[in-house]
Amino acid sequence: MKKQTVSLLVLLLAASGFFFSCGNTVNKNAYALEFDSIQVNETAHLFGDTAKPACNLIINLTYASKSSDEKMKDSLNTYFLSACFGEKYMGMTPEEAVKKYTEKYVGDYRKDLEPLYRKDEQDKENAGEIGAWYSYYKGIESHVQLYTGHLLVYRIDYNEYTGGAHGIGFSIAVGMAQCGATVCFNCSNEGSLEKGIAAYKEAGVEAHGYVADVTDEAAVNAMVAKIKEEVGPVDILVNNAGLMKRVPMIEMSHTDFLRVIDVHVGGAFNCSKAVLPDMIAKREGKIINICSMMSELGRETVSAYAAAKGALKMLTKNIASEYGEYNIQCNGMGPGYIATAQTAPLREIQPDGSRHPFDTFICAKTPAGRWGDPEDMVGPCVFLASHASDFVNGQILYADGGILAYIGKQPK
Repeated sequence: MKKQTVSLLVLLLAASGFFFSCGNTVNKNAYALEFDSIQVNETAHLFGDTAKPACNLIINLTYASKSSDEKMKDSLNTYFLSACFGEKYMGMTPEEAVKKYTEKYVGDYRKDLEPLYRKDEQDKENAGEIGAWYSYYKGIESHVQLYTGHLLVYRIDYNEYTGGAHGIGFSIAVGMAQCGATVCFNCSNEGSLEKGIAAYKEAGVEAHGYVADVTDEAAVNAMVAKIKEEVGPVDILVNNAGLMKRVPMIEMSHTDFLRVIDVHVGGAFNCSKAVLPDMIAKREGKIINICSMMSELGRETVSAYAAAKGALKMLTKNIASEYGEYNIQCNGMGPGYIATAQTAPLREIQPDGSRHPFDTFICAKTPAGRWGDPEDMVGPCVFLASHASDFVNGQILYADGGILAYIGKQPK
């Protein structure tokens, strides 16, 4: 499952209100705004039993606590709550909204998953094998990135685990199926799995879905064994699981840094390790790791993601080096900026009719002059999965519209 959204709200403050703006003209001390934050790190186990799986909700809500204009403060907080949690929370105080959202998240988690878990618990002899399948993580973190009187920049980061049930992974899988492949995909929970099965069915693909936390080696081994029993040994593995957490490096905890590394690199390691023995025995196999432009470049607030994608690139090269003698090819594919539901807010037309600044930036940096489509990722992956790439090993194929080759348009 993938849900990763970054909202960067640039607000031009005015008397008793505010307007969207891309301007940079400021007048310091125009308002005496002060900010505070509410932190939540809530872990809730199924059935209230600490021996059972749990969801983890992390909230860091920054809100206006004081202002020389109370109407301004209330307007800002109403907007912040709507942007972070949804319109139904607009009329609440920040404390009430955080409390209500946390209660709803935990309540929905237990209501939706406890019946499924109980059934799985009855069907399986070893409850430990299904534990990781029901582990949820969600983060909503906001902070004031810039405040200079008239100009306020407010950042909101949403983070959840990713997988093959939609977006780039979904498009790649559908493309592989259209070329004759039998698709097996995994999600981190049953809810995503059901949605994935329905999405593949609607696309005309009879896919086999499995639930496993890719960072859990035992769960991955069990999943691969089940795939081998039900479908057959894995011929082509696409490692697409990921986690994004955008936060300045000096504000990121060591725990959060390692969590990102573990999903991207540990997950690819576990899945590759699980399928390699059968590939060695057959003396044939393809492993495709979904890398990123961050395998080559850095960018603000993505220290963990860049470190993970750089490490994934080198894991790709090392698998090729270690197992190439068995006619196993391990390559990477690096998507550019792709037009998905997660990036839709960055491509919306602004209230004044102009393009979003980030949309303009990406198109100016891309020789193709556009965002990529998920379908643009299919061809490169089909090539890397086919016999046409049998003498291509340890390489990263970047499907980025030329961004990495281009310095960008000269300003007019």
